[in-house]
Amino acid sequence: MFDWLYSIGKTFRLITSNMLNHLKGYDIHCSGYYGTPYATYLGITFIAITLVGLALQYFIIDIPPKRPTGTWWLIALIIALINFIAAYCVIGSSTAPGHHCKDLSITTLDVIGVCFFNVVCGLFLAMVITGLPWLRRLSTNNVFTTFFKNN
Repeated sequence: MFDWLYSIGKTFRLITSNMLNHLKGYDIHCSGYYGTPYATYLGITFIAITLVGLALQYFIIDIPPKRPTGTWWLIALIIALINFIAAYCVIGSSTAPGHHCKDLSITTLDVIGVCFFNVVCGLFLAMVITGLPWLRRLSTNNVFTTFFKNN
């Protein structure tokens, strides 16, 4: 489902073709894409983590006005860290010897590239979501808090 997204990561050279095949679900026996679709799992994970983090900031915690201007960036940093750790846990364990096709040359740097791409996608999603004015208006105190400006 999210193969297209990680293909964009390959375009920016954050994800290698071997890792992309692994993310698409290339099975252990190297016979086709019958394995676990890690791209789908990672895509759903970073979207859920980003949405929950933003919901915490805008609706649950809803910090009172006159707060430091770095609130959005602090929440974004926390979301990015959680996205990185979640992606590393999923992909790091799936690249252990015997858990992927032996023909795929996957290194730790490939895993870190996927994790970093998840962080970038999560931050981009957060920028897009907080840029929507109708969604921000549902918050009491964070109406003017976006990636673009902090009031």
